[in-house]
Amino acid sequence: MRLRINTTFSADMDRQCDNQGDPNGCGAAVATYYHFVNDLNNGAAAFYDDTCDVGYFCMYDDDDRGGWRVQLARRSADFHDFAGGDLNDNVKSVWNREPDAWRVYDDPGYGGSTRCVAAGAVEDFGSFDGLNDELSAARPGC
Repeated sequence: MRLRINTTFSADMDRQCDNQGDPNGCGAAVATYYHFVNDLNNGAAAFYDDTCDVGYFCMYDDDDRGGWRVQLARRSADFHDFAGGDLNDNVKSVWNREPDAWRVYDDPGYGGSTRCVAAGAVEDFGSFDGLNDELSAARPGC
């Protein structure tokens, strides 16, 4: 039921975006909300396990894919203000299940120390100077 409602909402919002004449900015917001709702996967299990769905870039607040998890679909993610700021400077490990590499940054706005995460890679950031518990942004491409 959640998926059906979310899909209906997304389709309706896409039509509204098209009517506004700003499909890029509006459509990106629709995609963000749609993926966020889908990523809930029926509750806390979506946020507290070591999995990562194919086609997503996942971030965890503990080493070895532990603690809570957030999945990002193929889009930029400057998460300094995401979830009330809880994600900012709290990511210790990532898993890239996308077909392309992603770049992670320690400063909002895609700045500061950075590292490329290859497609399929699992990375713990405890051993990388300037990145452990410091991630503030991630986006596709290296």
